Amino acid sequence: MSKSRHSTKEAKKPAMHTAKEKRAARHMKKHAAETPPIIIPH
Repeated sequence: MSKSRHSTKEAKKPAMHTAKEKRAARHMKKHAAETPPIIIPH
C-alpha cells in the first residue's frame, strides 16, 4: 500500500508589504534622525 502525504502545515499568509515597501520603511526609519525636528517657537 502506498503512503499518502497529508500536510498539516497551514497555508502561507500573503505578505502585508512588498519587499520594496519594507525597504522604503527601513530607509525612512534609518534616516529619520538626520532631519531636524520641527519645533515652532511661540
